[in-house]
Amino acid sequence: LQERIDAVMAEFSLDREDSALSRLVERVERAQRQISKEFSLDEEGSALARMRSELLAGIEKQRETNEKFQGDVIEKLADMTARKQESERSTRHGKEFEVAVFDYVSERSQLAGDIATHVGETTGIIRNNKKGDIEVKLGQEHVAAGAKIVLEAKQDAYYTLQKALDELKGARENRGADVGIFVFSKRTASEEISPFFRQGNDVVVVWDSEDPGSDAYLDAGLSVAKALSVRAKAHGEEVGPDLEAMEKAILEVERQAKGLGEIDTWTNTIKSNSDKILDRVRIMRAGLQTQTGILQEKLAALRDVVGAGG
Repeated sequence: LQERIDAVMAEFSLDREDSALSRLVERVERAQRQISKEFSLDEEGSALARMRSELLAGIEKQRETNEKFQGDVIEKLADMTARKQESERSTRHGKEFEVAVFDYVSERSQLAGDIATHVGETTGIIRNNKKGDIEVKLGQEHVAAGAKIVLEAKQDAYYTLQKALDELKGARENRGADVGIFVFSKRTASEEISPFFRQGNDVVVVWDSEDPGSDAYLDAGLSVAKALSVRAKAHGEEVGPDLEAMEKAILEVERQAKGLGEIDTWTNTIKSNSDKILDRVRIMRAGLQTQTGILQEKLAALRDVVGAGG
C-alpha cells in the first residue's frame, strides 16, 4: 500500500519531469505562452496582430475612399466655379442677363399698359444695325402715347459709363427712341459707376437680377424715362401743366438714388454701423419710391388733361 501511495505521490511531484503534475504544468504554461503570443503585437502571425493589420487596412481603405471623394468634390466645385466664371464672362450669360431685364421690364410695362418688346436680334432703322436690346412703347392711355424708350442690358466689364452713353446714343438713333436706359449688371459694373445716373435723355442704372433690393433703381429708371418722354413731347406740343413739378421730381429721384447708392456702399464696408445704415437705406428707399409715385401721378394728371382736351 505504501508503495502505491508513494507512486501516486510521485505523480504529483514537480521534481519529476515525467510526473502527471509536471506534464500538466507544462501544458498549462505552453497554452499560456500560446495565448500570450496570440495577443502580442510583436508576433506577426498572432491573432491580435492580424486583427490590427485588418483594421489598419480597413482604415487605410476608408482614408483612400475619403480622399478620393474629397478630391472628386473639390474637382467638381472647381469645375462648377470655372464654368460659372466662364459663363459670367461669356456672351451666353450676357444674353441671360438681357432676358432677365426684359422679363422684369415686360412685367412692369404690362402693369402700366405699355408694350415691351425684345428686339435685340432684329435690325432697327439703320441697316444691319441691331443696337437696342429692349423697346418699350408707351400705351394709348399715356400722355406721351406711342413714344419709345430703348433699353440696353449688358453684363460685360468692357462697358464704362462713357461707352454706355455712346451705346445708348446709337441705340436711340437705331430704334427711333427719344429716351434710353442702359442697365449695367451688378456683377460686372465698375464700382465707380453710380447705381443711378442721368445725362440728358439717357438714364444709367445698375441692377442685380438676384437682389430685389436693386429693383428700386430699375423702377426709378423706367419712371424717369417715361417722364423724359413726356418732356420730349412737350417740346413740340402742348401737353398740359406741371412739367416743372415733374422736373423737380426727376431731380429728386436722382438725388435719392445717389444717396441710396452711397449707403449701399457703406453697408459693404462699415459693419459696426449696420443698424444705422440700414435705417437710412429704408428712409432713402421710401423717399425714392415716393418721388417715383409723384412722377406717376403727374403723368396720370397729364394724361387726363390730354384726354379732356381730346
